[in-house]
Amino acid sequence: ELEIGGPLYWRPPDDEVIEIVAYYRVATVSNALGEDRANIGGDVVVGTNQILAPAEINISARPLVAVYVATRLSEQSIPTTVSANDTHQPVLYVAFPDYDLDATDLGGVLEWGKPLDTLQVVRYVVYLAADGAGAGRSQFGEVLEGTTALTVPENTPLGSFTHILVYTHSPLAEQTTPTSLLIDDVDSQVRELAFADRDLDSGEIGGVVTWTPAPDVLRVARVETYHVYLALDSMGYYRDQLGDALQAGTNEVEVPAGTSLSSRLEQNVITCRFTMAEAVISVFYNGTNLTDAVSGQLDSWPFEKQVTFVQVPLAYLVITGMGSDLVNDTCFGAGLQISCSDGITSATSGWEAYGTDTPKKLSSMHQKGSAFGWGEVCNSTNGFFLLSDPSLPKIWTGAGRFASFRFRHGDVAAPNTNASHTHFVAYARSSLGEQTTPAAVRIVESSVVLSQVRFEDTDLALNTIAGQLLWFLAPESDAAELIEFIVYMAEDAAGLGRQELGRAPNGTQQLDVPPGTLINNFTHFVVYARSALKEQDEPCGALEFFNDFEHACDELEGLTCPGYTAAGIGVCAPPSCSACGLTAERISGLHADINKAQSTIVGARTSVGMMALLDRLQQCGMTEFEMVYYQARALVTAASVEKVMCRYSCLADRSECQTCRPETPPNATEPVADSDGLSVWRYLDCMYRNGTASQGGELSYAYMFTNGKFVGTGTELAESMDCD
Repeated sequence: ELEIGGPLYWRPPDDEVIEIVAYYRVATVSNALGEDRANIGGDVVVGTNQILAPAEINISARPLVAVYVATRLSEQSIPTTVSANDTHQPVLYVAFPDYDLDATDLGGVLEWGKPLDTLQVVRYVVYLAADGAGAGRSQFGEVLEGTTALTVPENTPLGSFTHILVYTHSPLAEQTTPTSLLIDDVDSQVRELAFADRDLDSGEIGGVVTWTPAPDVLRVARVETYHVYLALDSMGYYRDQLGDALQAGTNEVEVPAGTSLSSRLEQNVITCRFTMAEAVISVFYNGTNLTDAVSGQLDSWPFEKQVTFVQVPLAYLVITGMGSDLVNDTCFGAGLQISCSDGITSATSGWEAYGTDTPKKLSSMHQKGSAFGWGEVCNSTNGFFLLSDPSLPKIWTGAGRFASFRFRHGDVAAPNTNASHTHFVAYARSSLGEQTTPAAVRIVESSVVLSQVRFEDTDLALNTIAGQLLWFLAPESDAAELIEFIVYMAEDAAGLGRQELGRAPNGTQQLDVPPGTLINNFTHFVVYARSALKEQDEPCGALEFFNDFEHACDELEGLTCPGYTAAGIGVCAPPSCSACGLTAERISGLHADINKAQSTIVGARTSVGMMALLDRLQQCGMTEFEMVYYQARALVTAASVEKVMCRYSCLADRSECQTCRPETPPNATEPVADSDGLSVWRYLDCMYRNGTASQGGELSYAYMFTNGKFVGTGTELAESMDCD
């Protein structure tokens, strides 16, 4: 407004005057007298009856346009004047509903109302600006008159702009004062995205993802659907959609129980075992410091170290450490030994080293695998070794006792696992498109894992068990969603053919197994955790249980019982015979029995050799001797003779026993030499027969002693004794 520009026309003077006119001069003035004059352009030669006035001539103080006639000597004093006709042609309105639902991004259709008079309008020019007056404006687009809309592509960055400006443009110039619109940048990102995992299986999730819509009604109204994905980061990397699109107004989506966290992204997870003489300083991979993630004591080579990382194409593994300061030859005084799951070892070509005798020269850049000065490695002759693979070659550098070693991996050729999703991401979608920047929540997996399960059978029957089953949560377990534990007996550790034994609420980590619980075909206890959503698909803990029972020794067919079969255990060999199964107290008791009388017979009642010796002594009229009877397991056949009982602790299928020992008679006040019915005979065989039985012979169950000295076995004496 109050600005003019464009063509000015006038009619020349009459013929009698025109002959003396040389020039015309055009100006804006404040009144008809030509006061407060401001010239427009220069002199106009007679014969020309128009000029093109430049745009934006302000007429607020000079509302009249004046034309002066001038001769070569003088100028007209009173000009011919006319009121300036200021044509104001702004657009009537500007409207822009933002349908790009991301904050700081615009998208949609910009519209404006046509001016009331479009006679002088040839096009419209649109700008983004920092205020309504056009500060810092940037042209966005222009269209010819007749079009009153402009598409703003989705994801158009808003930057620091706050207004949209629409200018009309005449044939002469662009409008000075635009019609402006304060931009309402719509942000429809959902709020308070949340998820609580109720699937207690490791690597699986289940529950409900919930959110709150954007607070402004207008922002919600432009949302048509929501889309929820599992992703590898908070920005939706390698995302996989969870279910179908959700109509606006829906603020939650169910995550089915058993939903796998495994993504489509294949990766190669590498684990390296290594050690270094004398100490490890740092470990980096792909520029990331992994030192705190290394297991094993870093400052002592006997402790094996281990580090795990995901392979990145062309990334460096860098291990930095120091050798001994006691040896000048660093290829002798230091060394690195390493073996990785992808086949890379310290024997692999391609290792480079940077060494120095000055710690300050071992820069942080070298520890990351960059900088300069890298060279070849030398073969180390240091005596250290990697416990799990001591034969591997060892490397170091001759450049100093402080050194960094780097190895560059190639492309990922053999992925061995799939990356796990770490986030839920939620996008709002309008008619224009889906958001670029989602709302995100990190997945906290509620897995329950047991570190240990314990049970000791207190029911001493052969095919039944009883006792207290105990279990302990692993440190990584999250029991927030845990309702109870369910305990089963099963045919294997995976829960095959399981039968429920009982339940224990969260906070309880034990279950009493009632007396007389039948073993049947079961071999394991398996424990499952249950949330409000479901019971685990796989047990969180399992234990192959041992059945403790008492049974006659050596009468269970096919029983593998280490140490207490008829063949005995240990190395029962002269001269000490200390590993025959007798304690020192029992040996002492045996020798006391041997020295009970001048002549003593130590034997088993039903032994053939014992009966033969007694018969021969009777034939010879010899009655001055003392009888000492010990049990013999191998000879217990008569129903009238009490059997030797053993205490067993064996797996349910009796394929293995952890305990198998003869029971000490309950009324014994001190250790009895023959309590197991075997060890005493092994000891006597070792001491007095030079271990005949252990060399393929048979045990003897009758021995005669005179004045504590061995005379012979029952069978030998019965055959050789002369009554004379």
